[in-house]
Amino acid sequence: MEDFYKEFIEEMERSPLPDGRAVLPIDEIDDFSNEDFLKLETVNDIKNLLLQTRFNNDMGDGSEIFLKLNKRLSGLANLKDNQGVKNKYDIILNYLIWFTFPLRSEKEVRKIMEEELLFGIKINVDIYEKIRQRLYLYANDIGNLSERRLMTETLRNNTEELGKNNLVSQEGRNIVRKQTIKNWLSDYDNFTNNDKEKGGVERLNYINNNINTRGLDKDQQNILLEILKIYDFLRYVPVIPSAYQEMYAVRPEGAGVLVKREAEERVNDTQTIKNGFEIEPEKQVMIKSTSRIEPKIETPEEILAAKFQEFMGTDLAQKALDKSEELAKQLGTDLKKIRNSFYTAVNNQDKTVALATMFVLAENKQIRRVFSEDERFINFWSSYLEKAGLEAEAFKNDPAGEKHLARFFKYILEKRLKLDEVKAVMLGMALSNLARGAGEREYQNMVYGDLETGEFEWNV
Repeated sequence: MEDFYKEFIEEMERSPLPDGRAVLPIDEIDDFSNEDFLKLETVNDIKNLLLQTRFNNDMGDGSEIFLKLNKRLSGLANLKDNQGVKNKYDIILNYLIWFTFPLRSEKEVRKIMEEELLFGIKINVDIYEKIRQRLYLYANDIGNLSERRLMTETLRNNTEELGKNNLVSQEGRNIVRKQTIKNWLSDYDNFTNNDKEKGGVERLNYINNNINTRGLDKDQQNILLEILKIYDFLRYVPVIPSAYQEMYAVRPEGAGVLVKREAEERVNDTQTIKNGFEIEPEKQVMIKSTSRIEPKIETPEEILAAKFQEFMGTDLAQKALDKSEELAKQLGTDLKKIRNSFYTAVNNQDKTVALATMFVLAENKQIRRVFSEDERFINFWSSYLEKAGLEAEAFKNDPAGEKHLARFFKYILEKRLKLDEVKAVMLGMALSNLARGAGEREYQNMVYGDLETGEFEWNV
C-alpha cells in the first residue's frame, strides 16, 4: 500500500507513459468484468489512464473516469475481501475527486475535505486553485455563500492529524487537545485573536512564534501554512462580484425595469474558466413589473453586493463602461497609446475617459506592463511617497506592486479626478474585478469587501 502511494505521487509529477504504451480508452472501463477489477493489471491500466488525463489537464475526462469507476467499484461486493486492491482504488478515487473538485457533489466535497485534505496536499494538487475554480463555476463569491460555508465548515470539522505532539491552550491553562486540523485552525484563531482579514504576514507570524507550531518539522509547517491559506481565503477573500456573477442594475429612465447585465468581460462572446469549461453569458433580458422590486437584504455579503450593483448602474459607471468599449477598439493593446490616454484624461480631469482607460488596461491584462516600466509614473509616485513618508523604498523595488498601485489609483480617483471616497473605492472594486477576470490576479484584491462593516476598503 505504502509503495503504491509513493509510486502514485511520483508518477503524477512525470509525463505519462514514457515507454509509449497505449492508454486505456475511458469507455472500456464499462467493459471490465468484476474479476478484471480485482487484477493488478487493471489497476495499473486505470492509473495510466489517469496519468494521461492529468497530463492533458482534462477535468472533463477526469470526471467521466471518476463516475464510471466509482459506479463499478461500489457494486463490487467482493472488493473488500482484497484489501490491497481496494486501497489502491481508494487512492485513485481520492485523487480523481481532488482533480475534478470543482465538479463534485456536496457530499463528495464534504468527505474529501474532512477526511483527505492532507492527501490532496501531499500529492501536489493545487487545492487553493481548485477551490477558486469551484467558486467561479458556481458564481458563489457573493449572495448565496453556500459553497464557501460548506468548505469552511468541512475544514473546521477535519479530524486528520498533523504532527506528533498534542496542542496546548493559548491561554496557558492546562488544556491539551489532539493535533487535528480542526484544532490547529482553532489554535490559529486564538493566537491571532481578532476578526480582521488575515494574510501571509499573520500566517507566518503564527508559524514562527506559536508554541504549538514549534513541534512541527519544516514539511509539516509548510502543509499547515497551505491549510491556513485556504482557510483564510474561504473566510476573507470574496472578490465581489465574481467575474462570472450575474450583475443587476435598475435603469434610471424606467422605474420597475430590472436589467440583467452581462459580466464585464467583453473581449470574447464566450467566457472561459481556466479549467477549460465554458460559460455562455446570458443575453440581456428585461423584466417589467408595476412597482420597483426591492430585494430583501439579510447578510453582509448581500449588502456589499447590492451596494456594488447599485453603483455600477449609475451614470458615472455606465458612461465609463460604454467609453471603454470605444477606447478598446481605438487603443488596442498599444502601451504608449494607453498611457497617453490615461495621463491626458487625468490632467484634463476627464473622468469618463480616465476611468474607461483604466478599465481597458485591466481588461487587456496590462496593469503591470503599463506601470512597471513607465518612468513618468515611477518618478512622480516615488517623489510623492517620499514627501508623504510612505514606503518609497519598497515602491522602488516593485513599482507595479498591488498595494502601491492601489494607493496610486486611490490618489488619482480622489485627488486628481475629485471623486468622493465612496465612488472612488467602488471604481477600485470594479478595476480589481476586471483584473481578476482577465487573469491578472495579483491585482484582484486592491479593494475588498469588509464583511464586518459592510463597506468596501482599499487594500493599502
